[in-house]
Amino acid sequence: MLSVTLQAIAPVFLLITLGVFLRQRRLIDDAVRAGLSKLVYRVGLTALVFSKIADSNLRVLCDMRQAGYIIGSTVLLFILLWLFSRPLIQHKKTWGAFVQAAYRGNTAIVGFAVVQNRYGDDGLAQAVMLLAFIIPIFNLLAVIVLAHAGAAERLSPARLFRVLIANPLIIALLLAIPFALFSIPIPTVISITLKSLSNMVLPLALIAIGAELQWHLSKEFAWEIGIASLLKLIVLPLLQMLGAWAIGIRGQALGVMTLLAASPTAVSAYVMARAMGSDEKLTAQIIVVSTACCILTMAGFVITGQLTGWF
Repeated sequence: MLSVTLQAIAPVFLLITLGVFLRQRRLIDDAVRAGLSKLVYRVGLTALVFSKIADSNLRVLCDMRQAGYIIGSTVLLFILLWLFSRPLIQHKKTWGAFVQAAYRGNTAIVGFAVVQNRYGDDGLAQAVMLLAFIIPIFNLLAVIVLAHAGAAERLSPARLFRVLIANPLIIALLLAIPFALFSIPIPTVISITLKSLSNMVLPLALIAIGAELQWHLSKEFAWEIGIASLLKLIVLPLLQMLGAWAIGIRGQALGVMTLLAASPTAVSAYVMARAMGSDEKLTAQIIVVSTACCILTMAGFVITGQLTGWF
């Protein structure tokens, strides 16, 4: 049991730590860090999403019950989080940042890495398919809460749709679906290139996270940081896991969903908070704490799945 847990979690921790070390040794400076983040997101993750979906059997991967559950449970937990937190946090911009950071997970990097280590390429393909439903929901809910919190920029429905459809991962998914549905062969040279990029992206992405985040913490908003991290890493994924189990989802499907839900706060939450006039400093602190602690909490979920036999 310990061996399985270490195989799933330890490489993620070591690669993030390597990113911290390289930044401290000035082997990754600000220019390299910015370029690395863009390379990972716009090229590497896009190649991974396209290759995993294009080479997959959508009829097997696309479980509509699971997709419906992930959408419904995410929205329901978001509403409960909204109702729970609003009376407790007076400043609206602080509240908006708190809510976004507490629900929005780093599924495409940390979640994918742990899923691949735990379940291999089949599990990663399932995770990529779920991402198609998770990304639009995460972005939509972020805009709703940050706009309600008095953000500087309000997006019309038409502009929100353009923001969602312009996401590189969504574009990659839409382009890959015809290849999967109609079994269109990908030329060998392109297929090998895509697989090389896919193999590269998750290690680079984890190194980039370690180099990207400012790991020194301030004491400001200590309560909000602690509670948001607790909700993101334990409470919300636990509720999502129990709900999925209650409706009969078991095995790898439950494990993939749980590990994605247990991912730390997404780095993109900081970008969204800054762009919409929310409290980006609080968001950054929650990202740091949740990323540092996710190694233990995600290991806890892996062990729970093994002990219960659920996944």
